[in-house]
Amino acid sequence: MATNFWPWIIGLAAAYPLAWEALQINGRPVDVVASDLLILLILLVPMGGSLRIPAGVSLKRLATVRVAAVVFMLYALGLAFTVYGGTADMSRIVSASKLTKPIFFVLLGTYIARTVPPLIALKRVGTAFALIVFATIGSAVLSPGFPRTAFGANLFGTRLYGYPNSAMSFYAVMLPLLIASADTKSRGMRRWFYYGAIGFTALIVVSSLSRSSTLVMVFGGLTYLFITGRGHVPIVCSSFVAVGVVASAGLLFNLDIQNEAVLQLKENVEKRYSQTVGAEDPLSGRAGIWADTLGLAADRPIFGYAFESYHHHSTFDTPHQQYLEILYKTGGLGLVLYFWLLFSALGGVRHLSQHVAVRSDGWYFLKALFASFAAAMVGNLSQPNLTYSITGNCLFLMVGLMLNRNGAASLVDPPSVPASVGSTPLGLPQHSFPGRLTTPQGA
Repeated sequence: MATNFWPWIIGLAAAYPLAWEALQINGRPVDVVASDLLILLILLVPMGGSLRIPAGVSLKRLATVRVAAVVFMLYALGLAFTVYGGTADMSRIVSASKLTKPIFFVLLGTYIARTVPPLIALKRVGTAFALIVFATIGSAVLSPGFPRTAFGANLFGTRLYGYPNSAMSFYAVMLPLLIASADTKSRGMRRWFYYGAIGFTALIVVSSLSRSSTLVMVFGGLTYLFITGRGHVPIVCSSFVAVGVVASAGLLFNLDIQNEAVLQLKENVEKRYSQTVGAEDPLSGRAGIWADTLGLAADRPIFGYAFESYHHHSTFDTPHQQYLEILYKTGGLGLVLYFWLLFSALGGVRHLSQHVAVRSDGWYFLKALFASFAAAMVGNLSQPNLTYSITGNCLFLMVGLMLNRNGAASLVDPPSVPASVGSTPLGLPQHSFPGRLTTPQGA
């Protein structure tokens, strides 16, 4: 039981989509999400040994993402503390900490991978999220106001953190992980369990009427199917979905159905349609915000505004776009470092997937991680997805778990026997991988 305890804790914490207000600074709340508590694993989980890098895998490619993470964090925090010394504006430190905290999970994942089997932890994240999806559906159905409440907006009576756009983007980003979980189950109820979670995830995201989240979900799902060699599936599915959407819309607006749920759905669809197509600004004001942000950035192109509150220059709290937010807060230099981090993560996952046995569990989950991360990067064009703690923490944690010596060794050179040869003081397994180093070196 001790062997499976920590992967489940990691999975449940990473997938839990609620938050709590910890404190307020300058009248602005500072929230804590469940995955933030995983930082405590540094104190609870002893550092394990390091494994030999498998033949053909470039240690440099795996290590680059950690170097990029450290460089960006040092730059961002250094910029904030430098300006704080002259202004004593604590909100700058808070803003810099919120931006860099998810990135720290790259390092946390690498640390955890030295003791907790990385692939098992990744699988538990997928399973835990599937359970969250079913709980979200159950919470919606059991809600006193159902069906007139926002479908999928609450979990256990508490509103999802960042609903609708940020929360639904997290659900959308996790879809490839659910598909990979189903792909690695040969048959039986477990595979149908994940199929159900996939369908309910799509229902929750689409019902939220969040355009950006729907785009992220479609992009992530199609990307996963294409890179796993099933290019014909998206074409067939897209055709059926297109016909189904048109047919459903026709029935919805032409039939005189007085059912309360149908009337609520019709009202929501009409509202979203008028905002998207009927309005003069289909981007809901984002285009103006983005133009203003670019104008501000042009005045301070190198170091930006050093985490000065955005509402000092606008009526909005954020540019509503990840990359423009980075540009505003850290300048062009910070944006270059941030792109270095993101593309290092994508490149590292792709590199490792090329050395894993095709159609193995590790192969499917690496493909899913690539698709999820790429989808989040696309979604960043309309939402700051990776600053949103739940999405950022989860994605960067999974990247850290995989892109290190132990992650590579467990996927490329899996142990020949399943039995463990020892355990840590907390009962965590130390697997007998080929080529274990006798001295702990950098993961």
